[in-house]
Amino acid sequence: MLLPLLLACDPAPNDSKIQGQTDDTGAPPIADGCRADPGDPNKDREVLVSFPYDEAGDQTDQWAAWKLAGDGTLTTAQSRFSMGRATGGQVVFTPDGSMALAPQADGTIGVYAEGTVVDAALGDIYVEHIVMDPSGEKAWAIDGNWPDNGGGIYPLTIACDSPTVTIEERWIAAKLPAALIPVGENWLVVGREVAGSGRDADVVLLDTNGALLAEADAFGDNEAFVSAAVLSRDGRYLLIADISEFSGVPTRVAVVEVGENALTPVQILDIEDPMGLFVAPDDDRVVVLSGYGDALFVLERTDKDDAPFADRGEPTYLGGRPQLPGAGALVERGALKGMLLLTEVEGVRQVLIQGGVEDWGLVGSGGGLQDIPGAIGVAP
Repeated sequence: MLLPLLLACDPAPNDSKIQGQTDDTGAPPIADGCRADPGDPNKDREVLVSFPYDEAGDQTDQWAAWKLAGDGTLTTAQSRFSMGRATGGQVVFTPDGSMALAPQADGTIGVYAEGTVVDAALGDIYVEHIVMDPSGEKAWAIDGNWPDNGGGIYPLTIACDSPTVTIEERWIAAKLPAALIPVGENWLVVGREVAGSGRDADVVLLDTNGALLAEADAFGDNEAFVSAAVLSRDGRYLLIADISEFSGVPTRVAVVEVGENALTPVQILDIEDPMGLFVAPDDDRVVVLSGYGDALFVLERTDKDDAPFADRGEPTYLGGRPQLPGAGALVERGALKGMLLLTEVEGVRQVLIQGGVEDWGLVGSGGGLQDIPGAIGVAP
């Protein structure tokens, strides 16, 4: 998704400059920026995977750099390196693949560049998610705390002449923020107490200056613990996943219609433990990672305004069901456009969501406790 460029002189993220250059895959235009050009859409891609346990099941900070070849072959790596412990979540690369930023279990950011750990534990805020700008010169870190404890959205500045990342002052304060998504020149923020929103609102639409345009109570209660949020490819619907285990309310996915200056809750689907949401690149099919369900669920668009998504169940698995799928990363360009890499107990599963949902099976990471993967990210 394209994210407006946050200029260092302006606290509001509103000045992205997009060129007209595209690749032959129909990918979005390449933005201006020193780390913007992703190069060959069919190149071999680096895949970063964390391994948060040692052979005794104790905590550790190990990572590995795997390779995803242009033909889809995923190759493991025997050697590992230390950065910071990450039990889950998505590693985010700059568009050119030269740097990667990893939210870690203690809230710090792991900074990795071209085979080297630049900073194993950057920052003193509690970063849970990172959103990359198409320039590769900026990003945004989401601190999922309460406002008085640092909760909100922080700009990150990425240097051009060195792999250096700087955390800037907080742009937007929020309570338990979980997602930041661009909609044209505006922004969707999933979280509470954002820009003067009402006490029941859990998603807001902001303009480029952070002013409130619309708000909504997506779930109809205050029980949700949000794990993921995605925008449909046509920009009409926001899907938000709730994984709260102790609320007494079934875990679920809420659907909110996004208008020019309006947010309207339209649907709630009961989905077991929806840990991740991924939108297919060629339509509005959504794949849901169900952690405790040991499953993938496929949501497809309908022609019903009051129920725009239907749960079509699970795809056909190759070689067995997923085991506690928890984190994923999606290839957005080239012949592998729609290739989803997801971590589970025994390795990384490949699922192609391109013209359907096809399970390519599991690539095992070893078999011991030290081989259970956590976070994952794939270069553009």
